[in-house]
Amino acid sequence: TQKILYPKGFTFYPLDYISPQGSLVIFNGARRAETAWLREQLANGTLESPVRIATLEGDIRMLSDFLSRPVFAANAISRKALQKGWCRATPCVLSFRNRKILAREFAVQKGEVQ
Repeated sequence: TQKILYPKGFTFYPLDYISPQGSLVIFNGARRAETAWLREQLANGTLESPVRIATLEGDIRMLSDFLSRPVFAANAISRKALQKGWCRATPCVLSFRNRKILAREFAVQKGEVQ
């Protein structure tokens, strides 16, 4: 038998029930300036740990090697972030505080595309 867990139309706010830790960095891996900026941030430990990294463009294997940590494709993530108005520019760092999503966009010197 099937049981109805939630009534039709029921909605909830996930951050009421979970507290994601760390930060998510969305950047454009095809831009040298953004890649260099991210590498420097990781080396200096300025990003809230654990750090998850997602790129809009670029070879994720090469980027993972360059940054010495896993890099994921950000297609679905960036689409959702853009729809919500969180990340209009890259690099963008998403973190979670007090049941809210904090989105910070950084101005990085424009660099040539790799």
